[in-house]
Amino acid sequence: MLVDLTEYHRPTEMARAASLLARERPVTVPLGGATALCGGAAVGVEAVVDLGGLELDFIRAESDGLSIGAMTTLQDLVENRATRSFRSGVIAASARSSATRGLRNAATVGGTLAAGGLARADLPVVLLALDARVRVLGLDGQERWLAMAECTDGLPARGIIVEVSVPGPSRSGPGAGGAEPGAPGLPPPPAGAAFMRVGRTVSDPSLVHVAAAVDSVPDGGCAVRLACGGVGWAPVRAVAVEAELRGSDLDDGTVRRALERDLALTPPPSDFRASSTYREAVARVLARRAIRQACALAAGAHPSLGDAG
Repeated sequence: MLVDLTEYHRPTEMARAASLLARERPVTVPLGGATALCGGAAVGVEAVVDLGGLELDFIRAESDGLSIGAMTTLQDLVENRATRSFRSGVIAASARSSATRGLRNAATVGGTLAAGGLARADLPVVLLALDARVRVLGLDGQERWLAMAECTDGLPARGIIVEVSVPGPSRSGPGAGGAEPGAPGLPPPPAGAAFMRVGRTVSDPSLVHVAAAVDSVPDGGCAVRLACGGVGWAPVRAVAVEAELRGSDLDDGTVRRALERDLALTPPPSDFRASSTYREAVARVLARRAIRQACALAAGAHPSLGDAG
């Protein structure tokens, strides 16, 4: 509860919002869906800056990918036609499993990313595997783009998340023959993505979650982006596995060997949810399955995964 609140602001300009948040006194925080603040993180908060007047609630399909406004709710991601069809529907699927329906109606994309591990959400691992970028307005008034790898456990510095940009196959993996796959008259290159999770229950936070994206490369074969994480475990890219698999045909034997040899993970210590050993073992299994499913989706073997729910 906001028991210490003395000021409420709803600016309509980004510069005004940044200047309010930059104040040392009173203690001021941004207000999005309010799920974190109402959940008990509001002690000592004296002022809030409601971001609802900044027109950051949008989902736009662009020629080179997808743009998602920071005030877009997780339920919007679940239901939107563009997110359900984009990159095999993994954004919609991970948004759906990130929270219950009631919370998804309030929780925003920006708030989920800003909360980092406190959100216990599945969405960040998918955005990391899809090579997303995050546009942030710093409290100094300067905008900058951050790689998703810099935002897996909250923002590196205080600021306002403006939007998330997720590249399509034309930016995340060049097409065969050196041609730009987004060029007029050319079909997009083969590409697929998959998201896997394991939790104690359907609505419980993921003990382990994995996302994989597969694209073609100019010199033949495929490129993989693989991200792993879970509750209490900020998502990380498996860069050694990605390097090992680049240019291969991703047959099951090759993938198994790369995961056994190169998937270096540091899961959190054992706790009441699961042991560290269990999480590491499950991550390898899910990684293999995610890569295999992403390949199948790239080949057109399965429909989109992101049906509304």
